[in-house]
Amino acid sequence: MPSASTLAFQDPRIASTIVAYTTPPFDVAALARTNKTLSVPATRLLYTTLAFDDVTSAYLALQAVAHTPAIAQHVRSLQLYRDRHRPRVPLPSAFWHALQLALTALPALETLVLADMSGGPSQPAHTSVLPPQAPFRLRDARILLPWGPHLAAFLAHQPSLRTLQIEAFGGPPSPASPASAVAPSSIRDHLPPEQPILPNLTVFEGPLRVAHDLAASPLTHLQVCITSEPRGDPESLLPVLRGLRGTLRALNIQDMPESRAADIIGMVGAACPQLLHLGSLTLPPGNRMPCHAALRSFEKLRSLELDLALWNPPPPFSLQRALVAETHTYSPTLEVAVVWLSNMRVVWMVNPETGSWEGRHDGRGGWKAV
Repeated sequence: MPSASTLAFQDPRIASTIVAYTTPPFDVAALARTNKTLSVPATRLLYTTLAFDDVTSAYLALQAVAHTPAIAQHVRSLQLYRDRHRPRVPLPSAFWHALQLALTALPALETLVLADMSGGPSQPAHTSVLPPQAPFRLRDARILLPWGPHLAAFLAHQPSLRTLQIEAFGGPPSPASPASAVAPSSIRDHLPPEQPILPNLTVFEGPLRVAHDLAASPLTHLQVCITSEPRGDPESLLPVLRGLRGTLRALNIQDMPESRAADIIGMVGAACPQLLHLGSLTLPPGNRMPCHAALRSFEKLRSLELDLALWNPPPPFSLQRALVAETHTYSPTLEVAVVWLSNMRVVWMVNPETGSWEGRHDGRGGWKAV
């Protein structure tokens, strides 16, 4: 007659509890081979998240989920990276084919990360592997592939997306994707006129030209890059901001031209005075009055990022403190200021007891007070 402990291990509820308190992945893999009762919850947990930075391991995993529906049904997060310490070589076509098959076999996928999948600037990733009619509905996506029709079509059919990060810059056309040689398309091109674009998206980081499609999304956090391409200039940001006036709380503008900083801040303040965070303000070393005057438009600004990477020589901590205090005079609601230098980030915060600004920077061994 089986013992009480043996019978307990055959109870699916007890087995699930045991697996839940097991450290993945190696102990969980061992449990999956113990008995049938433990195998079910252990397999489910083992394949819930697939994250790899090794191409060979990723390829084997993609092959497994592509040809094993019993495994594929458990995958909720797929994260593929490139090891920065290894040579940047083009990925073989077999890898892209395995990725394409896997993406069509993951019905429960919620998170997708394809980070730096190219073999370098001359070897762009194959965006054609993204299925336009995927069997899953993503909630979070970080897809660092060049923008083009394939990526636009893929995103058009992901209405459940809440956070999205895509490549800030386009790349050269992919040899495997001749269609990418034409002008980059819009998400709207792949949807009926009456259908909303990403109606649940709250966080977006990517090219400004793509943000134009998202003016009707309920974005609370937006990071865009100013470029010289069509719909990538500062003026084209205005209609996007007007559409987001009711929801946007944080805005980051990368590569803000120093000569246009005051104009851009004024434009942003007129469209979205309710912002709580603004970055990255390219503060000129000379006449800062126009920038400070433009900051008065923000009624509730709590945090501000200042880009001082072009200052030569870099401002010492004492000058940074003075600059932050000076900025606080024009933006009295400010509580946190982040100063970006070429090789350092310094965070300044108001001491509630003394009222003075105290800084710390990210150095070797962690954060250090300045």
